[in-house]
Amino acid sequence: MVRFLGQAVASVKSWVLLVAIFGNLLLVAGAIALNSVSLWLIVPLLLIVVLILGIVGGVNKDIAGIKQYLFAVDREQTVDWNQLVTGPLHGLHDTFIEVFKARQRRNAEYKDAVKEMGHSSLELATNAKEVSKSAAYQSNATTSSAAAITEISHSIDDISSRISAARDAATSACDLSKQGGQSLAGASREVNDVASLARETEVRVSQLDALMQNVTSMSKIIGDIAGQTNLLALNAAIEAARAGEHGRGFAVVADEVRALAVRSHGSAAEIATNIARVQESMQQVLGSMKSVVEKTDNSLQEVASADASLKSILTTTDVVFSLIDEIAVAAGQQSIAAREISKHIETVADLANQNSFRAGQAAEIADHLHKLTHQAE
Repeated sequence: MVRFLGQAVASVKSWVLLVAIFGNLLLVAGAIALNSVSLWLIVPLLLIVVLILGIVGGVNKDIAGIKQYLFAVDREQTVDWNQLVTGPLHGLHDTFIEVFKARQRRNAEYKDAVKEMGHSSLELATNAKEVSKSAAYQSNATTSSAAAITEISHSIDDISSRISAARDAATSACDLSKQGGQSLAGASREVNDVASLARETEVRVSQLDALMQNVTSMSKIIGDIAGQTNLLALNAAIEAARAGEHGRGFAVVADEVRALAVRSHGSAAEIATNIARVQESMQQVLGSMKSVVEKTDNSLQEVASADASLKSILTTTDVVFSLIDEIAVAAGQQSIAAREISKHIETVADLANQNSFRAGQAAEIADHLHKLTHQAE
C-alpha cells in the first residue's frame, strides 16, 4: 500500500518538477527580454517566478508530510493530517484517504485470499499425502491379493490333478470290485457244489450207518445162534457119552459142532466189535459232514453278504465317479475364474500404482503452492 502511495507521490513530484522547469524557462525568457522589453513587463514575470517557487516549496513540504502520514497510517499510528500537510496539497486529504482505504481493503482481501489459499493448499497437500498413502496401501494390498489368487490358482490346479488321480484310483477300485464280484460268484458256485456234495455224503453216511446197524443186529443173531448151537452140541456130547461105544462117532461130530459154534460166536463178536468201531468212525464222519454243511451254509451267507457289499461298492463308486466329474468341472471353472481375477487384480494394482504416483505429484504441487502462499503472506 505504501509502495502504491509512494508511486502516487512520485507522480506529483514529476508535475512539480515540470512546473519548476516551466518557471526556470520563464526566468530565462525574462532575462532574454531585458534587452528588448520594458521594465513593467519584468516585474510580473518575477512575481510569477516567486509564486511558482513558493508553490514548489509548499508542494515539496506537503509531499514530505504526505509520506510521513502514509507511513504512519500504514503502521496504524495516529497522526494529524492538518499538521503534516499545510500547503497546496492540503485539499487532497479525502482523495488520498479514499485511495488508501480502497487499497487497504484490496490488500486485506488479497491477504485473506492468500491465507485461505494457504489453508486450502495445506489441506490439499495433507489430503494428497493421505491419498498417496492409501493408493500405496491399495497397491500393496492388490499386489498381495494377486499373489494370493495366484497361489489359489496353483492350489486349484494341484487339486484338479489330485482329483484326476483320485478318479483313476476309483476306476481301478471299481475294476477290482468287479473282478472280486466275479470271483465271489465263482466261489459261491464252488461252495454250493461243496455243500451239495457234503449233503449227499451226509445222506449216504446216514444210510451206511443204518446198514451197519442192521449188520450189528445180524451179528448178534449169529452170536445167539452160535451160543444155542454150542448148547446143543454140548447136550449131544452128553447123550453120546451115555450111549457108550455106540455114541462115540456122534460125540466126535458133537465136538466139531461145538468147535464151529465157538468159532462162529468169536467171529460174530469180532464182527460186532469192528462194526461198533466203524459206526463210531461213521458217527465222527457224520458229525464232520454236518459241520461242513453248516460251514458251507455260513460261507454261502458270507459270500452273499460280500457280493451285496461289492454291489453296494460298485453303486457307490458310480456315485463317486459322478461327484468327481462334477468336482473336476467345478475346479476347472474355478481355476479359469481365479486366473481372470488375478488379471483384473493386476490391472487394479497397475492403476493403484499410477494413482499413487499422481497423488504424490499432487502432494508435491500442493506443498509448493503452500510455500508460495506462505511467501506471499
